[in-house]
Amino acid sequence: MKVDVLRLFVILLLGGGCGGSPVSSDCKSYDERSKSGGKSLPSDQKVVCSNMELHQVLPPDSFPNRTVILILNNNKIQELRNGSFFGLSTLEKLDLRSNMISRIEPGAFLGLPALKRLDLSNNSIGCLNVDIFKGLTNLIRL
Repeated sequence: MKVDVLRLFVILLLGGGCGGSPVSSDCKSYDERSKSGGKSLPSDQKVVCSNMELHQVLPPDSFPNRTVILILNNNKIQELRNGSFFGLSTLEKLDLRSNMISRIEPGAFLGLPALKRLDLSNNSIGCLNVDIFKGLTNLIRL
């Protein structure tokens, strides 16, 4: 019980609320142009949350609905839990390099049907289960 209360406190402390906008004012959000013809929907977003000392992934509803690129590099994230990114259905690129990830639960990347690029380099991952990548049917670069 104490752990759950502490976890909720940390989320609220980092988040300052809930909704569809980035949780932390340190995250930067940009309009993103698609490489296919140079056109994009006005709501396609690139969100950068680098060098923020994050110890866990922010809740998926912390990011704009049309996030296509999410950069979480150079933080202190240690594990990816089941459903960590669930709901980010338009996400095409996820950058988690240079964190402290040592554990990835099966289903951590569920709900990312559009994901094409996933960067997990420079982490402490020792063992991978095949179920970790379940549902990543469009992944072309790992």
